[in-house]
This record gives sequence, C-alpha cells and structure tokens, in this order.
Amino acid sequence: MNKEHFLIELKLNLTDLPPEKVSAILAEYEEKFAAELTAGKFEEQIANELGHPKQLAAERLIQFGIKPKPKEASYSQGDWVELDSEPGELNDEIEAQQSYSPFVQFIKAVFIIGFNLFFVLIPMIVLLFCLLGAWITGIAFSFAPIFGIFALLGTYSVATVFQTFMTILICGIGLVMLAVCYSFTRVLTKLFRRYLVWMRRAIVGGRLA
Repeated sequence: MNKEHFLIELKLNLTDLPPEKVSAILAEYEEKFAAELTAGKFEEQIANELGHPKQLAAERLIQFGIKPKPKEASYSQGDWVELDSEPGELNDEIEAQQSYSPFVQFIKAVFIIGFNLFFVLIPMIVLLFCLLGAWITGIAFSFAPIFGIFALLGTYSVATVFQTFMTILICGIGLVMLAVCYSFTRVLTKLFRRYLVWMRRAIVGGRLA
C-alpha cells in the first residue's frame, strides 16, 4: 500500500467526522509520510509501520466519541471519484506500474547497475577515500598539541615554545576539518539514501520524487 492508497482508505473510514477534522488528520499523516520519505524510507514501508488505515480511523473516531460503524458497499464511491478526478497522479502511477513487464524491469536494472559501475562507483570510492583521509588528518591534527607539550616539558627554549604554538594552530585546523567532515558526511549519507530510493523506484516503477 503506497501513500495515496493509504490516505484514500483513511479518508473513506473517517466520513463520520466533520470535513475540517478529516482534513487535519490527513494533513498529519501527509507530514508523517514526508518526514519518513526524507529519511529514505519507501512509501510501502512507511504505510506498514503506521498501521492499517481502517484501524487508525477507528481509533480516531473513538477519540472523538464516535462509535465506528460498518460501511455499506456503496459508501465510498463518491470519495473515490472525488480523489481520482483530481489531476491523476494516482492513476498515472498505477498505469505506469501495470505497464512494466519483468523484461522491461530487467533491462532497466541492467542499465542502472552498469551506469553505477562505470560512472558512479569509481567516483564514489575516490570520494570516500578522500573523506576518510580528511577524517584521519583532522583527528591527527587535533592531537598535535600533545607533542608540543611534551617537547616543551623536555626542553624549554624559544624553538619549543614556537613549536607548541604551531601545534595549537594545527589543532585548530584539525577541529575545523572535523566539523567540515562531519557536515559533509551527513549530507553525503542523505544523498546516498535518496539515490538508493531513486534507483529502486526507477527499476520497479512509480514516481521519481
């Protein structure tokens, strides 16, 4: 069950509530989906973690003091037509998924894997090694004052004092490098997760949001 199906079924089971409360509940779950998608999860995974829309709707109705009632088979027609009559993102997605054959998915998977091997994997490895080297350099620079202090304790002279100040300067550079590496690592991790989501959707179908 993707996001659109989840929200549709949730709305259909909240028809006993006033429209403004239904809109507020739907907006709440829209925000939950948006936050989890940003974290790199799939729509189906998020829907499974949230629970079945019918049960969630029943819990909301109970919170408002309304006893959930079994719906007749024809009750949902207007809601389905209302949602599907808007510019058809859901219909487009369903038709796109139905149009994919296993052969097409296989060809797309081979193409994407080949593209990753030749154009993504090598630059990614180089970038990771550079990032690892920056982390190691920053950590090493951060401990530089220790050597300056030992040198100063061993022999007190103008040269050792200058050496100590230089190690403090190097320590500052190392701390800046660590801060930059930390921020860059977080950004790179988020981009990598979004790229994995994009690859998965490119292979199995659906919107490449």
